Amino acid sequence: MKKTILFGGSGFLGPVVLKKNPEIISVGRNKPPRDTINNHINFKSLDNLKFLDDIDFDKVIFLIGSSNHHVINNTVTMGLDFNVYPLKKILTYLSKRKIKKFICFTTVLLYDQKKMTLPVSEVQEINPYVNDYIFSKYGNKKQSYFWK
Repeated sequence: MKKTILFGGSGFLGPVVLKKNPEIISVGRNKPPRDTINNHINFKSLDNLKFLDDIDFDKVIFLIGSSNHHVINNTVTMGLDFNVYPLKKILTYLSKRKIKKFICFTTVLLYDQKKMTLPVSEVQEINPYVNDYIFSKYGNKKQSYFWK
């Protein structure tokens, strides 16, 4: 049976997903919290993902990125560096594999706050130009849509 890997298991949402799914393999620079029992593969850089070649996986959850709005919005390219480029590197690697499912989380802040209704629906209008953080998450959304 093919496996699922999760990039970013030590971040904000990663540990929650891992704790509920102990069969998912964590992949990242930092180990998830000690109370997660998932296997973890440590790496130093996304520039060489060959370490994944021997893992039999066909599902990927991507949670790498920064949600530090204040810093990203004060540093011109930080949103690209922390949110867009890591996804681009991983999608480039994954394009050589047979992936059945790819899940990439973004942010509810993409939706136009002046027109938003609750509960939020994916068919609501978006406004990706509010700030650099939201624009970087929009970049991820677009990359994911047009991947492969």
